[in-house]
Amino acid sequence: MTGSEPGRDRKTYVVDTSILVSAPDALQNLTTNNTVVLPFPVLQELDRRRTATNGVGYTARSTVRFLDDTQHRASVDEIRTGIPLNGGLLKFHGGTLDLTAAWPGFNPTYADDAIILLADHYQREHPDEQVILVTRDAAMRCKARARAVTAEDYYSDRPVPSLEKFYSGRLRIDLPEHQAGLLSTLHHEQRLPADLLRDFTDVDELRANQCCELRLTESGKSAWGIYKNHDEPGYLRRVSTRPTEKFGPCSAEQFCARDLILDEQTLVMSLVGIAGTGKTLIALLCAYEMLRSGRVARIEVYRLNAEAGREIGFLPGDLGDKMAPWAKPIVDNLDFIMRRLHGSARFTNQVADSHGEVRKDAPHPTVEALLQSKTLEIAPINYLRGRSIHDTAIIVDDGQNLTQEDMKLVLTRAGEGSRVILTGDPDQIDREEINALSNGLVQVVERFKGQQGFAHLTMHEVMRSRIAEMAARLL
Repeated sequence: MTGSEPGRDRKTYVVDTSILVSAPDALQNLTTNNTVVLPFPVLQELDRRRTATNGVGYTARSTVRFLDDTQHRASVDEIRTGIPLNGGLLKFHGGTLDLTAAWPGFNPTYADDAIILLADHYQREHPDEQVILVTRDAAMRCKARARAVTAEDYYSDRPVPSLEKFYSGRLRIDLPEHQAGLLSTLHHEQRLPADLLRDFTDVDELRANQCCELRLTESGKSAWGIYKNHDEPGYLRRVSTRPTEKFGPCSAEQFCARDLILDEQTLVMSLVGIAGTGKTLIALLCAYEMLRSGRVARIEVYRLNAEAGREIGFLPGDLGDKMAPWAKPIVDNLDFIMRRLHGSARFTNQVADSHGEVRKDAPHPTVEALLQSKTLEIAPINYLRGRSIHDTAIIVDDGQNLTQEDMKLVLTRAGEGSRVILTGDPDQIDREEINALSNGLVQVVERFKGQQGFAHLTMHEVMRSRIAEMAARLL
């Protein structure tokens, strides 16, 4: 659902809370030449959510302040009949419901039921108006339609119409066999002028830090390069895909991801892909490499505690104990990296279950040592507000569960010398107020693409294990 344009038929939108906490400007968009009805249960839900310390709390508070200011400037009659706004009207529901039209099992204390009944009642009272319930909640839309109430999602905050249009950060350029010399030039000279590819792709559409695979159509031979345009003219910088270390990337796209993250010009990097593609592993590997080389002083990993939908204070213990369920994937991956890099087959991870003493006989640095020295920190997103983080590799894992405001909170905390790495899979959303197209990760990629300090790569190859590859392919 998008706001109407002048000249189109006016509509009446009944708005759910899920819209107002995920899209801060939804009311301004929807009231453009339309009527917006704000149910009283939504005001109550905004009041409950405004105390949250994450992005949802921020947008709830912003919406409440906007409504307060709008009402303050309106007369008593306008508040009762509708406040003029952007060529439309903003109406407030008084809180009373006509229970004569309620259905069996209707629960007046359940906000969704009350909002659907309100929309149903408003539609019957105004048969000449096109009444539409707008909500992110798919189940709520289904129930509303069962009551013959038109229900739609909200689309105005989606930077792309579908995931198929989502910027992948990669491009395959097919070359005829007689152009094999281009691959040789890229290999030997470490760079290839982009103008040499004009006959095979639209060079002017290439974006900064885009990964390009040059592939010969007949033999299938290929070479990878990253498009750089900070110097004129633009060129492809070669990415070596030959394993040279004891432990490191094991696919061409992982080599590209590592190259982009370790690039001195990259300030923000995003990695998107299904489970098993190595997003978190590569992010942690690069962060640990930067730590060992002295490029950063610390590694900080942030995740949203969204699995159970509860505040983190409900769990017992200190912050480490509270974060243990969400820290487990990070600890497991970093322990695996450190054991492989330092040549040990010994399992060093004692942190997943308890933060015990560092073993004095440990053959190399351990995850426990990094945690105890505060060199590694794993914390929830809502601990970020008010901080300025310098000289740090900041990793945001499962970034698809962050709203646009959550992501803004993260990126505005990064100080001098810090690098931000975002990972996630838009198909795995755990929060009802956002979806695959409106989440903060997709917002960042679509708004930042083409910037010199930003790089993105969508990863496809499952490299976790043969089991994971079979599961991803067959299940």
